[in-house]
Amino acid sequence: MSRNRTILYLDLKKHTSQVKVHADTYEYIGGIGLSLKLLSLLKEENPVIFSIGPFNNSFPFVSKVCSIFYDTEGNLVESYVGGRLGLVLSLTSFEAVVVTGRSANSVFINISSGKIEFVLNQRGDLPSIGLSNRSSFINFDGDQVLIDRYFRLDPRLGERLRGQNVEGLAISADHSLKIEKRDEYSKLYREILVRGRELSVPYDNFFSCAGCPAGCSLSAQPEYDPSLTLSYCLVACGFAANIFNNVPTVFACFQSLGFDYPHEVLEEVSDKIKRMRSDYAHL
Repeated sequence: MSRNRTILYLDLKKHTSQVKVHADTYEYIGGIGLSLKLLSLLKEENPVIFSIGPFNNSFPFVSKVCSIFYDTEGNLVESYVGGRLGLVLSLTSFEAVVVTGRSANSVFINISSGKIEFVLNQRGDLPSIGLSNRSSFINFDGDQVLIDRYFRLDPRLGERLRGQNVEGLAISADHSLKIEKRDEYSKLYREILVRGRELSVPYDNFFSCAGCPAGCSLSAQPEYDPSLTLSYCLVACGFAANIFNNVPTVFACFQSLGFDYPHEVLEEVSDKIKRMRSDYAHL
């Protein structure tokens, strides 16, 4: 498995995109680790960063997208939300999307691995944007900013995006999941699925995040718990912390997918993230 990370950069001022491959992010794993590493390189540009982890399309209860940004008062905001966005992004060639600048006109951004579009001066739902059944959307509904019309993003992120003249965003999946050690992976997948009884929220009949059968009453809410550093690198649901904040379990998952992360990296990531959160707490 490659140690490189492919990142999509969107410049709203110029309406241009650039794909960069980072070879210096391996030890940050993904999710909040990758986002903070990118922030350390881009702080002066005041970016909005969306990122995923290595398990987004592979294991149950790993259903979130990490978003980090500075609010209007210059404080770092870290937020996690479900829906299909994390799954769809994991099925492109990108592990993070970095948004900088401000568009002079309202813009809707359409993203797939092979094509980036900036659609200007068009408001509201855009049914022609994205690929049918393989897309996920961020758009505004009044004062709320939603993923797939149900899952709510942090309102401070909505404020940032509106300030950048972003009307919405669509991501379309155009890759497929490939598993190297299928028997080992399938066995572990079933074991983790059964461990759903360890979730800190009961199963219910609300809309579920992609890859989660729980349908819990809190699925639509953004979340953040500063103690969940390893989970938020993956990017796992906070209610599944008993499963994914555990180094041996995470190590086994990596092994089944052909990742070569050693125990030492997994054990050290929490302290690394805590330091970076402190270092970049303010703009």
